[in-house]
Amino acid sequence: HGLVPLLLEQGMREGLRRPGDVFVRDSWPGIECLNSGFVAMRNTRAAWQFLDLWRQKISWAVSWDQSALAETVLEVVGLEVARLSRGALGYSSQCLRYLFPIANGLVPYAMYCDCWQSVLSDLIGPYRQRRSRVVTFVDPERLDVNYVPSDLFVGHGYDLGKMRLVPQQGRPPLDPLIVHWAGTGRHRLWAMERYLLERFNVTPHGVG
Repeated sequence: HGLVPLLLEQGMREGLRRPGDVFVRDSWPGIECLNSGFVAMRNTRAAWQFLDLWRQKISWAVSWDQSALAETVLEVVGLEVARLSRGALGYSSQCLRYLFPIANGLVPYAMYCDCWQSVLSDLIGPYRQRRSRVVTFVDPERLDVNYVPSDLFVGHGYDLGKMRLVPQQGRPPLDPLIVHWAGTGRHRLWAMERYLLERFNVTPHGVG
């Protein structure tokens, strides 16, 4: 299967009548709430509106692409839930304050992510159980479209086994669809080439 059919299948898996308009990788509490390394959109009015809201937030002085994306998800999901619940539920921007610097000049992004997870769970369900008609949260335990080893295995030392990308000590490797090499710095190209060779016997020039 290609990427698009796999995403659409994910969007329909919860019994919804149609896939969502925006696709992001789901995340669990305790890690970065949302990573913008993978975002997919259908060519729909809702997706274009989502993109416009995301662009507006990127221009904020204290914002960057990932925090702007996370806040846009809360805003859009909140509007969806408010409409479906006739105003009984929704998002009142209660997490937004954590995107601004506190007294020490730092942005408490971990606190923002805790708030993000809590609000999202209250609105549309917890990790792996979220149900939205607009935003599809792709289950990384079914289809990982944004696997970031440096987020999951701090101190991996650029060892593919410690990243769980190749077999190690009898443990089978994980099988992400897309590997995101953020956090590997100047070792990025080397790690990617080693991964392709050891896992798939492929080099940048063809079969190894």
